[in-house]
Amino acid sequence: MKIVGITGGIGSGKTTVCRYLKELGVNIIDADEIGHRVLQNKGIRTKITDVFGNEVMNLTEISTARYWVSWFSVIPKDWNA
Repeated sequence: MKIVGITGGIGSGKTTVCRYLKELGVNIIDADEIGHRVLQNKGIRTKITDVFGNEVMNLTEISTARYWVSWFSVIPKDWNA
């Protein structure tokens, strides 16, 4: 079995390539979809705000853009959080 990762910037065609591959019968794992599902869990959202603060929130949900900026600019004190 071969494993291939599809990466690229916004609007680069990742979704189109994955859709085409799926039509050919290739199994697709969408990490963005998994990440969004994980962030629907209130306990996980609470843990993220405990570590990074409320500034990563956008109204009632985690702002992934704000979260990633926080993640890459400040290493959490507790990696097990």
